[in-house]
Amino acid sequence: MKQRLGVDGMLVMGLFRLGATCAHLPRPLSTVLLVPYRIINLVFARMLLGAVFPPEARIGHELRLPHGVNGIVIHQSVTIGDGVMRFHQVTLGQRDLRGGPTIGDGVLLGVGAKVLGPITVGDRARIGAGSVVLTDVPPFSTVAGVPARVVRQRQRPEGWTPGSDFPQDSS
Repeated sequence: MKQRLGVDGMLVMGLFRLGATCAHLPRPLSTVLLVPYRIINLVFARMLLGAVFPPEARIGHELRLPHGVNGIVIHQSVTIGDGVMRFHQVTLGQRDLRGGPTIGDGVLLGVGAKVLGPITVGDRARIGAGSVVLTDVPPFSTVAGVPARVVRQRQRPEGWTPGSDFPQDSS
């Protein structure tokens, strides 16, 4: 699991992976282990670092947090794909109690972006800084604004298959 993180990012992701492991254990054991985990998570991740990473969320490999975890909030029903880059103050949450978003592989989430509701952000999409995304985002597109709208649609690279590569392209 290769991640580009600072010390705070490593601490939060380590706590998240520990909590996710505990949450997926058989029922009586998971209940017992999640109590001390939630106390440690509250003190270190939420109070000291200002990050909310619930153990029920599904986060893929190679999550990138280039500016640490300051103000990053995700809901427990969120699914994040592989190779996602999240800047600080990003919120991934539910809207109207209908669940959280599904973020595809290789997505870039700009500073202060808010992605709300049971929507899907396609692979290698880009969410602009400060955008509020309330509808599905097509793959290979760039969205910006409040509410977010597609401002650019890139061509899918020839021979590309979902999950084949994670880095953002230069175009």
